[in-house]
Amino acid sequence: PADGEAMEDESETYLAIAMDRLGQALPDVVSENELIRRYHLSRARLRHILARIAAEGWIERRAGRGWAFQPLIDSLEAYRENYRFRQIMEPASIRAPEFQPDPVRLGALRDQQSFVLNQGYRHLSQVELFEINAAFHEGIAAMSGNRFFVQTLARLNQLRRLMEYGRPLDRDRVQRVCQEHLGINEALLAGDKAGGAERLEAHLTDAALEKAPTMSGIRIP
Repeated sequence: PADGEAMEDESETYLAIAMDRLGQALPDVVSENELIRRYHLSRARLRHILARIAAEGWIERRAGRGWAFQPLIDSLEAYRENYRFRQIMEPASIRAPEFQPDPVRLGALRDQQSFVLNQGYRHLSQVELFEINAAFHEGIAAMSGNRFFVQTLARLNQLRRLMEYGRPLDRDRVQRVCQEHLGINEALLAGDKAGGAERLEAHLTDAALEKAPTMSGIRIP
């Protein structure tokens, strides 16, 4: 139980840092002492959280002292541009001649999306849902066999992470997203690359139209 409580505390502090950065309460460069005082942490606990954030790509340790937050999607227009680019890139990864549906990977993605659709949508956090959905899109891109599709999509997901954390969580929408993901998955498992690409393109278009209006009040420094 103690370990579970520690992990929960770390998750809460992680999200508090994300929301404070999103709300401009944290500057571009911060010291560990400042963060320790602000969040009432031990240095060891703080460094564990900062290591997670660094692995996700939105903070880096400075050569001298302190930590520097990295540039992210910082406006509604940039968020829309992110989606416009993904609407082109992700379906193109499926349409590439080298794309090979991987039944094992698709089966694992299907099971994960089915879990969220049937149970997980009720209790998973915004952070957990973001990771699962990012894993779905990156898993599809990985079947292209093209490292640039994979690396670019991973970076785009990093850039929009905090914007997604700050968006109101609509659990009914989570189910709709899972249903769309499962439709893409089903087409690819059947070997229908064209259908999978069309479904993915429609999914990203709908997501951009549905999500952008909820971002209008969100600001990142």
